[in-house]
Amino acid sequence: MSVLIPGSQLPSLGLRAYSDPVIFRDDRVLKTLLRKEGKYIPQSNDYFHQVQEGLEPQMRKDVADWMLEVCEAEATQPEVFCLAMNYMDRFLSLVKISPRQLQLLGSVCLLVACKVRQHTVLAATKLVEYSKLRVCNPLVFGFVIEYQYLF
Repeated sequence: MSVLIPGSQLPSLGLRAYSDPVIFRDDRVLKTLLRKEGKYIPQSNDYFHQVQEGLEPQMRKDVADWMLEVCEAEATQPEVFCLAMNYMDRFLSLVKISPRQLQLLGSVCLLVACKVRQHTVLAATKLVEYSKLRVCNPLVFGFVIEYQYLF
């Protein structure tokens, strides 16, 4: 029986997916991606005025700067930050949140992006530590840590 504890470092296997030449040389792949792109872009071009009421673009910039600092400090892959910002913009274009929830949203987007793009996990406790160092009012996160048992 082994226990995976959030934040514990797994050994890096150095595995990377190889670049498939069939995918990158076939125009059908690009055409399909472009056709489906509209389904996944933010629904509102100006969500600060159409969806969000208490948020300003400067607030998004501050959280984006904080997210980038976290990514740099944790040496994540470059795609993690881009994917996290995409998630945040898509969520903000659909769901109204308060300014106090913006950094929490950024943290969740970073966690999800790390799960999708990296082999190592970004610990939620690290994000709590980083949140105390940056962005106007440090947030107090109420995380429920779940332990996964593998049998």
